Amino acid sequence: MSSWKSPRRIWDISQTLRPGLPVWPGDAAFAFDRTWKMEDGSPVNVGRMTMSTHSGTHGDAPLHYSASAPDIASVALDPYIGECLVVDATRVTGGRVSVGDLPHIESADRVLFRTFETFPHEQWDASFTAIDAEAFEWLALQGVKLVGTDAPSVDPHDSKTMDAHRAVLEHDMRILEGLVLDGVPEGRYELIALPLKIAGGDAGLTRAILRELHEPMNSRARILDAGDPLAGFRDRFIVPEGVIYLDGNSLGCLPKATPARMEQVVREEWGEGLIRSWNTADWIDWPLRIGGKIAPLIGASPHEVIACDSTSVNLFKLIAAALEMRPGRKTVLSEPGNFPTDLYMIEGLEKQGLAKRRLAPREQLACALDEDVALLLLTHAHYKTGEVFDMAAMTRAAHEAGALVLWDLSHSGGALPVDLGGCGADFAVGCGYKYFNGGPGAPAYAFVAERHLQSARQPLTGWFGHAAPFAFSDDYEPAPGIDRLQCGTPPILGLAALEVGVDLIGEIGVERLHAKSQALSEFFRQCLGERGVTLDLVSPADPAQRGSQLSFRHAEAYAICQALIARGVIGDFRDPDILRFGFAPAYLRFEDMAEAARHLAEVLESGEWQRDEFRERAAVT
Repeated sequence: MSSWKSPRRIWDISQTLRPGLPVWPGDAAFAFDRTWKMEDGSPVNVGRMTMSTHSGTHGDAPLHYSASAPDIASVALDPYIGECLVVDATRVTGGRVSVGDLPHIESADRVLFRTFETFPHEQWDASFTAIDAEAFEWLALQGVKLVGTDAPSVDPHDSKTMDAHRAVLEHDMRILEGLVLDGVPEGRYELIALPLKIAGGDAGLTRAILRELHEPMNSRARILDAGDPLAGFRDRFIVPEGVIYLDGNSLGCLPKATPARMEQVVREEWGEGLIRSWNTADWIDWPLRIGGKIAPLIGASPHEVIACDSTSVNLFKLIAAALEMRPGRKTVLSEPGNFPTDLYMIEGLEKQGLAKRRLAPREQLACALDEDVALLLLTHAHYKTGEVFDMAAMTRAAHEAGALVLWDLSHSGGALPVDLGGCGADFAVGCGYKYFNGGPGAPAYAFVAERHLQSARQPLTGWFGHAAPFAFSDDYEPAPGIDRLQCGTPPILGLAALEVGVDLIGEIGVERLHAKSQALSEFFRQCLGERGVTLDLVSPADPAQRGSQLSFRHAEAYAICQALIARGVIGDFRDPDILRFGFAPAYLRFEDMAEAARHLAEVLESGEWQRDEFRERAAVT
């Protein structure tokens, strides 16, 4: 993985002496030269500065209140170095930051208040905003070690009692005054401040630097993860260390229970039971049993769904069945850009003279439903854009035109709430290796509405779809129920793996998965925005109108995708220019979203995607 890091913006928030700037009487000039190293080892030259102790940025702390206090060489710097929070207090009324202005502050060891709208400003002109002693009491209770302000003092300019300073002394806090925070956005930063003790003075000259931390979204992510009711399910999957997996919409992660279940089937049911396991392990009924478990996850009854074959094969079977059920009609209507296998299956039947393919843009589909359309074939959530059809509305429109409807749920099943029964759908297919985590090449599933179970006759009349397969009759008689959709011998090992994934998704619940998926994708968009990443979003902006993915258009999408994969962020590419990220909420965290956004921002900013190895097309993209 690349070790390249994006350069972070640095703000020098130190104020230097300006001629004519009013200062407190008695301040002495001072010069100092020092270089400090950042956490990553890069040097920051503090430089040589000559200024008065109160005329610029300075630090007040108990150690400064005595002429005999130690100098910088023996001062603990921990309170002055580390993560800090910058707060905009320019809207504070009454001339003081009070406790009522503080509740929105998140946990932080260091807090800097921006009270001036612009800089420069006159430090001692009675208009600056001070900080109440009670506010310091409250901040100390929150564990704050250091408070900074762009005002020349935390006490009002005419203060005689110095209550705020006394509160600082009582709680052994540190303060920085006279900072330059104009133009520094609210958020979290890395603070490096060097308070310099001046012999005989009551304040220490300070050079203060802020470095962009890129932490606000990471901090927010950790909060979201801590409150995520599905967080524990991540431990039920094998997610490789150092990988952020945003391709669960192509191949789901491996459930931890799958290898053990597979070993049990191989060693015990196959190894020991041998052919007897068709009865003793009930292999014969697995397609119906697993289909029955998928059924409630797609809004169907158990006897309407079967797990068998592949999505392509099931499409072919159901398209042919629908055509036979609508004699006199030959047109299968779909949209251009539908998943290729859907269109290829129509084309294959067309070449046999059994069908006629018609494609219409999705906004014109309803108008294209005429008296020759036998079947409307659509993918519920588009594989490239994630745009979701209104299933109920399109099904109703097709039925009003006398057509049947076949829905491809490959990018919906296990991710989106689907109600086939409530929408009056006729047929549906879906795959088992995406959100159901059944493994590469996992068996697919097919749905036939109960009202069609007797009339739907599929053309691949294999022996397992026979009413009595072990009667070995010469003549085919379809099984009376959904098992007539079977063709050849069920793939037992694939079904065993699929069942583990289906059980896990059923345990979590599709509604909860969908809610988290929406939250993940929206948070990812926020993280990209926070980092200034602007890509052409081709998915609907409204999460209610898209599946569990976000897709972006970029001329170099393939190379960008490969650069991300090299960093451990695995999304995928769809020709010619689509960068696609899938959000499988069963095992993804909000912190994954923040980190993925960081990597994408760095890949784009650095141009590392331009490396030759990232442009070489692999067989699978």
